[in-house]
Amino acid sequence: MLKPDPRRFFCKICGLLQRISLPSFLDVQPDTIYGVWKTFAGGISTLAIESNSGAGAYLVGQSPNKLFDGSLSTKYASRGNSSSGINAYAGLNTGFYMTIAQCQPVLIGFRFDSTSLFVVQSGSVQALWNTVAGGASTIATEDSTGVGTYAINQSPDNLFDNNTSTKYMSRGSSTSGTNVYAGLNTGFYVTIAQCQPTLVKFRFATAANASSPNRDPTNITVEGANCDTLVNCTTWSIIYAGSTGLENVLGRSTYGPFQNISSPHTFTSYRFLVTAKRNTSDYVAYSEVELYGY
Repeated sequence: MLKPDPRRFFCKICGLLQRISLPSFLDVQPDTIYGVWKTFAGGISTLAIESNSGAGAYLVGQSPNKLFDGSLSTKYASRGNSSSGINAYAGLNTGFYMTIAQCQPVLIGFRFDSTSLFVVQSGSVQALWNTVAGGASTIATEDSTGVGTYAINQSPDNLFDNNTSTKYMSRGSSTSGTNVYAGLNTGFYVTIAQCQPTLVKFRFATAANASSPNRDPTNITVEGANCDTLVNCTTWSIIYAGSTGLENVLGRSTYGPFQNISSPHTFTSYRFLVTAKRNTSDYVAYSEVELYGY
């Protein structure tokens, strides 16, 4: 016997059996979204304004329209009663109003999506060299000399220690000296310590040494795989190829801007590979990588 579909129900109208399907999502009517502040349940709505300063404002370019643009890289940021600084009440009693486009809509559920800083699985970070997108991973080793090595005490674990004074510094195919290829096709592998993680954005920070700008990685590839150890990761899907955000960042121990993944997908593990650097150098070096998603 066929089981009834719980997503559908039947009703009898005017003697005719009608089949009704519940929509997956409600659509928001264009030009009906407004930011509100100083507003309580059951009370009168107070409209917020767009401004970079003052109470009752949301930030310029960060209106509530961003909540319905299908992008996790944009946001709605509202101050509420706070005019400046960090406090316990900033943003409270703020929100938004909108009108639904469907006729006689019934709201049966909702969810808020936001990104957070990923926690890296302990012991999962691996140094790589001689590795290209789509190819097999080659593990680098810790040594003071030789190809396929990263400098002693400067492993990729330093990228996730929340300390921009430490760094990951890798030689790649170079044995010594300054050249155009040292550090290229190096990178790291990492597993995220949460269920079904989806990487949405990331940012890199430059290494601390005043003499090291030429070592900055400027372009990378990012790949994802559903595996929990590097040896089990044999199939990679590329999700990003482009800038690290450091090309215009000359300061040391300094974060570049966030780089967004245009089409995020859920993967257990990720692989970052350096494809270009600022100039000729003896290594590629960077101090931190922050991964954000949901």
